Amino acid sequence: MARVSDVVLDRRLILGGAVMVWLLFATSLLMPYAYHGNQAMWELFKITVREQLNIPQFWRAVQEHPRVILNCTFLFTNTLMMVAPAVLRTWPQLSAWMALALALGAGAAGVRFFYAMAGDHLASGFYCWITSVLLMSGVCFWNCNSHFRAEQPLTDTPDPLN
Repeated sequence: MARVSDVVLDRRLILGGAVMVWLLFATSLLMPYAYHGNQAMWELFKITVREQLNIPQFWRAVQEHPRVILNCTFLFTNTLMMVAPAVLRTWPQLSAWMALALALGAGAAGVRFFYAMAGDHLASGFYCWITSVLLMSGVCFWNCNSHFRAEQPLTDTPDPLN
């Protein structure tokens, strides 16, 4: 049985961890993502969204290079990262789905930029970004575990059988 103090402490640690990871994410958006350019991650994000709005041209690019379709996940992943602390605090029952979506988004970015990572062409901004997404996924899984543990009956007295 979970004790009240354990659940409250767990909840505070989770929300504090989510805020810290979110700050890493926000910082990564201001850092350059590649060595060959001085663009920050948020500028890459703007360019990617703008390219996706021109559907015929984007579709031709996807036909030439199929990995480009993975760029579509950036909008979804970054949006989830922006709202993650609020969702974890307000709707903890959604944290398992959020963790899965963030892990898939980080995996898609890893596949999309595999050759750039292998060739050492990416700067610290990209690695901070992907690390923050994976860490937030972990925090969401932790929150899911804590949420389901909190639904058990709570007691402040120790169990005499343990």
